Amino acid sequence: MMYPSNATSATASLPDTLDLDSELASWLSEATRLILEAESRLRSGEVLPALSSLSAVQPLHGMLMGRCSEMLDDDASNGHPGLYL
Repeated sequence: MMYPSNATSATASLPDTLDLDSELASWLSEATRLILEAESRLRSGEVLPALSSLSAVQPLHGMLMGRCSEMLDDDASNGHPGLYL
């Protein structure tokens, strides 16, 4: 996947020790792809297609939030409580 010079992979800032399952990694990649697609469409003056790309982000956001919450719950049960946003 290619990113513009001012963007990075969605997983680039995660610690090396965190093992992402393939489903979570796929959701992150798809969210990144959709955002970049929306940007490209907006820059081309294609507002309606950009809105279409952005509307597909919402369900992914919900799935990502749910999975990350599960990961926090797992982490808290392993002696690392707390939520930092």
